[in-house]
Amino acid sequence: VHGIRQKWMSTAKEYLNKGCRLYKERFLKEAIECFDEAIYLDPKDAEAYKMKGKALKKLGYEERAMEFYDKSLAIKPDDCEIYKSKAKLFLLGDSVVDAVECYNNAIAIKPKDVYFYICPLYTSDAADDTPCVDFGGRRILK
Repeated sequence: VHGIRQKWMSTAKEYLNKGCRLYKERFLKEAIECFDEAIYLDPKDAEAYKMKGKALKKLGYEERAMEFYDKSLAIKPDDCEIYKSKAKLFLLGDSVVDAVECYNNAIAIKPKDVYFYICPLYTSDAADDTPCVDFGGRRILK
């Protein structure tokens, strides 16, 4: 079942780090295998669940990605990055209300980072550079 386990890697952190390197190099399936090993060795590692979700999303498995984001949030409910990742997934499925809820959760945790969380939605009106948020064609002035 855990076929990639190597003698020189024995901790969840080592598998997580290798998975993150593979993820950055776009070896997503191999990264997922490392994240699986990290989760197997440490089922309470929120970062491993989050990274597996990110890799699954890049492979086009949005529903599975959401499951792993939720598992990560169950362990670490104050991780703003997970809320942002979930919001992006909701926007892919045109679930604007759910996306806004995720961004609101992130902003409640780190209010000073508001523009970081709405960055994918942040635009400006070409006529006067008024900042606004674009929700599916509906612009909301800031």
